[in-house]
Amino acid sequence: VHLMIKPKIGIYRTVYPLCSETFISEQMRSYSQYEPVLICRDLIGVVDEFDVITLAKHWRRLKKIGFTTLGMSNVFDNNAAFKNLSLIHAHFAPDAVLALSLAQKLQVPLVTTCHGSDVMVSDSYLIKSKRLTNWRYLVSREKLMQESSLFIAVSDFLRNAMIQRGYPAEKVVRHYIGIDTTRLVPHKGILPAKGGECFILSVARHTEVKGIDILLKAFARVVRLHPMLRLVQIGGGELTQQLKTLAVQLGIENSVDFLGPQPPEKVLTYIQASKALVLSSRQAQSGAEEAFGLVLIEAAACGIPCIGTNVGGISEALVNNETGFLIETENIEELAEKISVIVSDSDLANAMGKRGREMVCDMFDIKTQTKNLEALYERLS
Repeated sequence: VHLMIKPKIGIYRTVYPLCSETFISEQMRSYSQYEPVLICRDLIGVVDEFDVITLAKHWRRLKKIGFTTLGMSNVFDNNAAFKNLSLIHAHFAPDAVLALSLAQKLQVPLVTTCHGSDVMVSDSYLIKSKRLTNWRYLVSREKLMQESSLFIAVSDFLRNAMIQRGYPAEKVVRHYIGIDTTRLVPHKGILPAKGGECFILSVARHTEVKGIDILLKAFARVVRLHPMLRLVQIGGGELTQQLKTLAVQLGIENSVDFLGPQPPEKVLTYIQASKALVLSSRQAQSGAEEAFGLVLIEAAACGIPCIGTNVGGISEALVNNETGFLIETENIEELAEKISVIVSDSDLANAMGKRGREMVCDMFDIKTQTKNLEALYERLS
């Protein structure tokens, strides 16, 4: 049997794996024409399903500084693995700046996926973040715009925002990452430990942009009408304590379960058993906005109706009155009302869930989407 040797591509992420970024490994698993090799500066977990190139252990700290500030790319462990790469695909713009020096050293194209927060936040916020990678991005952004071969925006909203910020229009394509519609399927009948029979779900980091405080205030109204209803919140971040305090102030602490970050399989059982998924995002003071809202299509794939706010690219992941409700941001009353409608009208909820599943299978299946991505690579090689 003649085995086709697939061309290898480097997938670059500075820190990997992060539990809020399963979309990167999901995409890596779905390649059919290429073989991905993971390249990262800081490997913070066990990765056994892909080949990994990471910083050499010896003098690691110095190498990290050299690579991050100057782009010194001779600091990686197994340089032999670099030999066969036909392109490098970096996730997030600040990471792409670091990957650019590697791509240029290897003389291969660099593809950059921008996910939103990386290009939406204001320059002053990036300076204040005191993060070396952000500073390096600011200094090298123009160079990246000129020298990266292709930029992928995860939504039309983000593509427009990038072009407004000076990214060259002819290099920016909108490409939805997609999700695994064979893993994300309607309810398997497993009831998760917390939340019981009847709960709505929030899966979001505890940051300003996610607007979890808006959801808590709306839920306080809903729970008066539906005392058995619970809110399950999965995620963590700098606002955890504030959000827990707000729940106490609203008198709903006994109806809300803050579960912290959870592994994907656990998140899935919660999505499948929920009455609705809510993403009540807002535009943050930093300028950050929800570029797409991947969790909305994950829930829709499981046949769960969704409620999202009309900011950023959320309207691309949700069809108003068909797969769920799109509401104005910061509108606590409207959010409470729509949660009530879904919780009390199971026929409507089921119809929305069914329509959501159809939409995701049509538009966001990861196998189809990754084939489209591989076609973009073809054009570069």
